[in-house]
Amino acid sequence: MDNRDTNNPVVNYLAPDSLQGLLVGALADAGIDIIAFDSDASVAFTTLASTQEHRDALIQYARNHRGQASEGGRLLFTRDRKLFTLYPRKQDVGGHALDVFTVRHRRSSTVRPGIDWLNAEDVRADFEQSAFGIIEGEAALSPLVLASYEHNTPVMLEGEAGSGKDQIAELLYLSGSLSHQPFVRISCDILNDRSWHHLLKSADSPLYQTDMTIYIRRLHALEERRHRELLATLREGALTERCRVILSGNDIPGGGECDAVAQCAEQLNCAVCIAPSVREQGEPARRVERYLASLAQEFEMEAPSIEHDAAAILNAYSWPRNYAQLREVAERLLILGGDAPVSKENANAVLAQENVIRSGVFSSPALETDLYILRPLADTERDIAQLVVDHLGGNKTKAADVLGISRTTLWRLLR
Repeated sequence: MDNRDTNNPVVNYLAPDSLQGLLVGALADAGIDIIAFDSDASVAFTTLASTQEHRDALIQYARNHRGQASEGGRLLFTRDRKLFTLYPRKQDVGGHALDVFTVRHRRSSTVRPGIDWLNAEDVRADFEQSAFGIIEGEAALSPLVLASYEHNTPVMLEGEAGSGKDQIAELLYLSGSLSHQPFVRISCDILNDRSWHHLLKSADSPLYQTDMTIYIRRLHALEERRHRELLATLREGALTERCRVILSGNDIPGGGECDAVAQCAEQLNCAVCIAPSVREQGEPARRVERYLASLAQEFEMEAPSIEHDAAAILNAYSWPRNYAQLREVAERLLILGGDAPVSKENANAVLAQENVIRSGVFSSPALETDLYILRPLADTERDIAQLVVDHLGGNKTKAADVLGISRTTLWRLLR
């Protein structure tokens, strides 16, 4: 008598090992793998082949995030310009509680210049290491702006260069209900042609995803044609209905709203948030002192105070690059004076150097690049390259010539 269920021919005709092989092969063809951990963090099961590229790194990354990732959330892992998405969940198998990660990698999911896929831990590290984060902290976020963001209203951040727009965007994401999903940062000033085509045309573009935060920054740097294309894509694709959207752009030099930024804010019905400058907030010397205290703690030394005359000089300065410049000035003051009180002589010397940099080498627009010197050389190289690109109006070919490097090397530095 034949007891096989003809409604389930695969289950009946294939041995268990063959069925497992068939399923593993199908998952691999779709670019999907599975990693499952026992309660002791050992690997209970994985479809990752022993010869698969980045296998050990992927497993270790998933192991490190057991219990940290929210069910229904997503984690991102990048290695050698490849992007992997991990979907965590808890699953009970035969009475054993497993931490299961579904790992997905599409061939087109590579890291591209100007498009950064970040996890909450990456965003928090960026914020906490920034001058704005150290000086102002999380209290800088307006409850009204957060409420608009949480109601899925796109937010436009405007203000002077270096006034903390990036950090406000990070705070919105970290304080919101989608912090267990990716944060994608799109930098309009460093998108090359391939990145731009991917952004607008690829099914893997962040602009065609759902339930994540998209931050489009430096809109003022887009040429008119790209600005029109981006705005049309955002509107026609209804991105603001599928994702949380944050945008930002600098005011034009001398003050005033950039036309491209104003147009985006109007057509996307954005809630507009103005990031106040250091000058507008008053008492810059108090902020310099706060950052000096952070540096002193890092180097295990006494925090220097600021003498009254030096504070008056710092308070009278215009701070055209805001927090980026404040960080540089504080670092130079610490290098010059150590833990001794900041004198008016040192304050004048450092600010005179700032004026030379601004008016002698880069004579016009206010610069945003944060030349934080107490960090790895690669990071400083990237900021110098960005400084040159900004000064040349976004002309990367000319910037590469000035720096004596190829366009490919320049893109790699700006990545």
